Amino acid sequence: GHLDASGALKAVEEQGFTPLRIESLPAAKHIFSHVEWHMTGYLIRIAETEKIPEGLLLADREETDRLYPVPAAYAAYRRFMR
Repeated sequence: GHLDASGALKAVEEQGFTPLRIESLPAAKHIFSHVEWHMTGYLIRIAETEKIPEGLLLADREETDRLYPVPAAYAAYRRFMR
């Protein structure tokens, strides 16, 4: 299923972050060999935090370019990373 904007904000808050702004992104589709993903995306700006939940990595655009490539399935949303 998909999260609506309020569900996406709630998920961010449940991870301990404070959302400041949310922006709906265009729908996207990724086709695997026999499965289609129809995706709904949101860009959520969060307040600065020093407490990052265990198992979660926050990386800026430069770091993803150098160290943490974005999987092809999410490439449609990569252009929205700032």
